[in-house]
Amino acid sequence: MTNKVVMGYKIEPYADLQDADLRGADLDFSCFPLWCGSFNAKFDDRLVKQLLAHIARIDKTNLSDDVKQFINKIPKKYVNDICKRHDIEEL
Repeated sequence: MTNKVVMGYKIEPYADLQDADLRGADLDFSCFPLWCGSFNAKFDDRLVKQLLAHIARIDKTNLSDDVKQFINKIPKKYVNDICKRHDIEEL
């Protein structure tokens, strides 16, 4: 895979976040990598709550009952924490 240049910035083909320390990082409006390169990254409560909030809001129509039940167990205080910062309706 080759690197690209977009608006003068070199874009790497991927970022290896394995063992990265992301505590305190402001990752609002960014993408979370769903490949093994993010395993063992260090997170703080804020980032975990943000990820849980997004998981809680996915369309569960095609999910198995087990997965739906698991998602529905995410505490609402975690799910709604991000709402206070981004003017999003609470669940």
